[in-house]
Parts: sequence; C-alpha cells; structure tokens
Amino acid sequence: GQITFSKPTINFNPIFDNDIDTQEVRITNKTTMAADFEMTGKLPEYAQILNFPKNLDPNESTVIKILIDGKKIKGYGFGAFEIPIATNNPVVPYTGLYVTYTRKQYFPKLTAKQLAKAPKLSINKKVHDFGNTESGDIMKTEFEFSNTGKTVLKLHEIYPECSCLKLEYNKSELAPGEKM
Repeated sequence: GQITFSKPTINFNPIFDNDIDTQEVRITNKTTMAADFEMTGKLPEYAQILNFPKNLDPNESTVIKILIDGKKIKGYGFGAFEIPIATNNPVVPYTGLYVTYTRKQYFPKLTAKQLAKAPKLSINKKVHDFGNTESGDIMKTEFEFSNTGKTVLKLHEIYPECSCLKLEYNKSELAPGEKM
C-alpha cells in the first residue's frame, strides 16, 4: 500500500500578480495502517495549505487545498516549491507534493483609445544564433529595446529562460521613443 495523491504536482499556470488562486488535490491512505501527517517544512509566504489532514485511516481520503497569492510572489516567471509531509506510517514515512507556478503580470483589456496611448516594447531582434561554440566559451551579444508607444514603458524584470545567461540593463523605464 501507499499514500497517494490524485496528482503529484499542483500547477498554477498562470498565476497573475493581482490574483489569489486555490487548487485541490486528493490524498488517500492505501496502506493497512492509520497514518498521522505533519508538514515538515516551511511554506513560502505566498502559499497556504487549507484543510491539511492530521490523520487518515486505511483507505480513507480527503482533499487538501493549496492557496497561492500572486500578489505576494516576488518576481515573474516560473517557480516551484515542495510541501514535505512526514507520516508515522512505517510503510510510507515521508511523502510530499510539488507546487509549480508561472507568475505573470496582469494586463486589463484596453479600449482602442487606451491602446493608442499605451507604451509599446519593440526589440531589434527576437533571437541570436551564436553558431558553433565550445563548452566554456563566453559569448556576448546585444539586443536593443525601444518604446515605440505614446507613454512611459516600465520594465519590471527581464529574465532569461536559461540560468547560463547573464543579462545587464541599466534602465527600468523607457520614455516614448527612448532606446536602451
């Protein structure tokens, strides 16, 4: 027997920076022994567990609710954490859930009039191909960002999809017509 979850990973995709979302997962004790549960780690400040079971009898199940507050997450993009769970059941002394999310900025729908006045990000190239490289080579390129809109463009974060990349930029706002 095992202690099982209806899904091993809870995915909040997307979670917006103005939103609070909850998801549910069913936990079932499929062992022949009762199991007491305890969360052994600290959750991030933006996460809460609602309805966490203290124990489950054999073949008993319940629903755990996980709440994520997108307003409290720092940064944008992909993130993940584990909810480690210890049990007194010798068959399954440790289990856990994984939570993943992609935090995005919320943009309300704009009217045609608002859209005409909005900032607009333009990038001189979407991709750069470095060609053939050797492991350890340090490569460098530049991308030019410009605001082709009518109002100030605010850059909250620019992050690469790979930790092998390092970004450097010196402005967090671009006036209309300004480049960096």
